[in-house]
Amino acid sequence: MILITDRKVSSHDNNNMKITPLDIRKKEFPIKLRGLDSDEVHSFLLLVREQMEELLREIASLREEGARREKELEGYRKIESELQNTVICAHQMVERNKQATEKELDMILTDATKRGDRIIEEAEKKAIRLHEEIAHLKDMRRNLQLELKLMIDGHMKMLGNHDDIEDIADLKKRHIREEDKRQFVA
Repeated sequence: MILITDRKVSSHDNNNMKITPLDIRKKEFPIKLRGLDSDEVHSFLLLVREQMEELLREIASLREEGARREKELEGYRKIESELQNTVICAHQMVERNKQATEKELDMILTDATKRGDRIIEEAEKKAIRLHEEIAHLKDMRRNLQLELKLMIDGHMKMLGNHDDIEDIADLKKRHIREEDKRQFVA
């Protein structure tokens, strides 16, 4: 790198200003005996100045492009951050909905279990009542049959036909036993 110090060119001092195209344009070289060809020096300096200007324009363009891309990248970072927040919020919402649904299902299951238990308990009570009623009705039937038999026996005795009464009594006993067997099976 060529640097300017006190308007003199130095190629090894890094603590001084950088050369600009204007420095190259204004630079004059003293003429000495057997010195440099001034036309060649001027044409070389012109070429260096032009290339330096082109490089500076390219650097400025690249800096602008870099700044533009940095802004664009920042926009993408913001979008990424918003998307991550959205995903986190959606995940949290799904978890809350899942927990609420599980809680609701537990409540429904508990309620259904309680109702089912009540229905079973009522059915068992009803079955017990029905069995009790059936037993009561069977007792009533036996009592009625017995009363009827006694009444028939009494009438038969009054009629004086004692042999017929025994036959009727045997028939009645068989009939009652068959009825009891049928009901017991049912």
